[in-house]
Amino acid sequence: MFTFSIVIETENLGMAGVDDLYLCLDSLAVQTLPVTNANEVIIIVGGHITQETLAEIQQKYTWVKIHKEDTFIDYTRAKELGAKLATGDIVLFADADVIYEDTWVESLVNTFIKYPNIDIVSGYTRVNSGKTFLKKIYTTAINLTWMFSIQKINREVIPSTAFQFNNMAVKKNIFDIYPIMHEEKLYRYKITCWKNGLATKHITSYQIFGANGYHAPPATIIDWFLRMLIFSSDAVIVGNLKFVDGLFIEQKNIKKRVINYIKFLLYRIKVFIKYSIILVKEDSKNIIYIFLSLPICYANFLLFIIGGGITIVNQDIIRNAINKREAFHVV
Repeated sequence: MFTFSIVIETENLGMAGVDDLYLCLDSLAVQTLPVTNANEVIIIVGGHITQETLAEIQQKYTWVKIHKEDTFIDYTRAKELGAKLATGDIVLFADADVIYEDTWVESLVNTFIKYPNIDIVSGYTRVNSGKTFLKKIYTTAINLTWMFSIQKINREVIPSTAFQFNNMAVKKNIFDIYPIMHEEKLYRYKITCWKNGLATKHITSYQIFGANGYHAPPATIIDWFLRMLIFSSDAVIVGNLKFVDGLFIEQKNIKKRVINYIKFLLYRIKVFIKYSIILVKEDSKNIIYIFLSLPICYANFLLFIIGGGITIVNQDIIRNAINKREAFHVV
C-alpha cells in the first residue's frame, strides 16, 4: 500500500489572485479519497501570500501544512522543495490556480496501487472554460494555442509523456534519479527539458481518466500579454543552450535561436489544427467557439512571433519583465 503526500505551489500566484488558491483548496476538500488520508498537504509559500491570508487559509483548511520560504522561489524549485519535504511514497503535485475534479486524488493514488511499476501518473489539464459565452470563446483560444497539451481523453491507462506539472503524481525517488536542471534563463521550459530527460532514463509515465484539472486562464490583459510572450521566448532560449553532463551550457548561437523560433511557430500551427479537431470530435458545438475565438488565436500567435523575435536579439528583456511583475505581486 502506497502512502501519499500532496504539494501545492503558490508561485503561480505571482500572476494570479488568491481566489484561485481558495478554489483549488475547495476542490481538494471534497475529494472522494479524502486529503486527510495524505501524510501531509503542503503549501509552498515563497512570498506571494500575506501573513493575514496565510492565517485565514490555516483556519479554514485545517488539514493544510504551510511551508514558508524567506524569499521568492521559482515554480520548479517550489515543486522540488515540496517533494523533499513530503514523506509519502508518492507525491501529488497541484497548482494554486487549478481546480481538480473530485476523483483526482483517488484516481492518481489507485493507479499506483493497481500498476506498482509505474513511475509517473498524470491527469488531463485544460483551461477552465467558465460558464459565460464570452469566457468560453476566450478559453477556447487559450486551450488551442497556449501551453497545455490537449489530448483525446481515454478511459484507460495509457502511456503518455504529455503530463503537466500541475496535475501529476510521482514516486518520491524520481527526483533523485533525474533532478530538474535549474537554468535561470528558462521560465517554464526547464520542465520540458526535465520530461525529455526522464525519457532517456526509461521512466514510465501514464495518463489516466478521472484526474482532470481546470487551469485558470490569464486573468488580466497584462498577464495574458506577458504569458504569451514568455511562452515563445522560452522556446527560443532553449535553442541557445546545450545540455552536457547534467548542466546547461550557453552557446549564444543566433542561428540555433532562429531555427528554434521557426520550429516553434510551425509546431504551434500544427497543434492548433490537432487540438481543434479533438475539441470538435468531443462536441460538435465547439466549432462555434473555435470560429469565434480565431481573432484571439491570431493575437496569441502575433505575441508568439513578437516574443520569439525579441528573444532572438535579447534573451533577458521578457524574462526580466515577468520576474519583476511576479516579485511584486502579493495577495
